[in-house]
Order: sequence, then C-alpha cells, then structure tokens
Amino acid sequence: MRYCTNCGQANEDGHSFCTNCGKPLAAPEQETYTEPAVAPEETYQQTYSQQQTYQPQQTYQPQQSYAPQQAYAPPEYTEKPMSAWSYAGSLFLMALPLVGFVLMIVWAAGGTDSISRRNRARGRLIIMAIALALGIGLLFTFGGIFARLLNEYSNAYGQYGSEWMRTFVFRG
Repeated sequence: MRYCTNCGQANEDGHSFCTNCGKPLAAPEQETYTEPAVAPEETYQQTYSQQQTYQPQQTYQPQQSYAPQQAYAPPEYTEKPMSAWSYAGSLFLMALPLVGFVLMIVWAAGGTDSISRRNRARGRLIIMAIALALGIGLLFTFGGIFARLLNEYSNAYGQYGSEWMRTFVFRG
C-alpha cells in the first residue's frame, strides 16, 4: 500500500496516481532482496474462487461546489426605429456644407437620443477622415510628379521653356 502525500488516501501498489485526488504518487521505496539460502519446495496454485474480483475505482468528487450560472438574457432595446422622414431629414441636414459637418460632430459626440443617428454620424465622420487622408496623399503624390515633370521640361527647353510656356504660363 502506498499513501498519497497530498490527501493521505491509501492506494494499491499498482497505481501511479491517487484514486481520490488524482495527484501523482511518490515512487515506492526499493527494498533490497536477498535470496534465501534454501528455496522452499512448495508450489502455490490459485484456484478460480480464490482470485480477486474487480472493484471499480472511486469516482472523483469535486471538492468545491460551484454556483450555477444564470441563463443569458439579451439586452433589451427601448429605442424605436427612426421614421423615414426623420432619416431623410438627417441625411439632408448632414449634406449641407458647414451645418452638416457641425451637426455630425454634435450627433457623434452624443448630442442626440437616437443611437442610430449617433452611429450614422460617427460612420460618416470616419469616412470623411479616410477621404481627407487619401486626398492629401494623392495631392502630394501627383503634385510631386507634376513638379518633377515641370522641372525636367524647363531643363530641356531652357530657362523659360518653350514658346508655349512663355506665352501661356508666364505671360511675358
């Protein structure tokens, strides 16, 4: 018999883990075996009725009980959807050049009770920021290309370029 160092449960010699807590059992101490001087002549036969019967292992019982979880309940939305006229009116107001931009900032910051109007204003502001960043990037890209072409053209045709350049660009 080996005893568990964690819970003290007695376990049979063939087990590597405790049948109560599941922790690994310590290795059995090796006993030195010395052969007896005279071997006994007796033979031992075990009959069928003397064999050990199988006993199932004990089932694991959790040591800590847990409280049952509450069922998931989706959030309740109390906001009713916007009407078609309200939707069209907010689109019209956002389309106005300066007033629409100011309204989008106010609505996106939470100045409205409608969650859908607030989210639409935030989405349009994000799209406007992306469009502005792309526009600035394209302006610098094509501006640099145009400046390089203009520089190469003026180097090829002299200080003022060709007659066309003198007439239409510099008007001199």
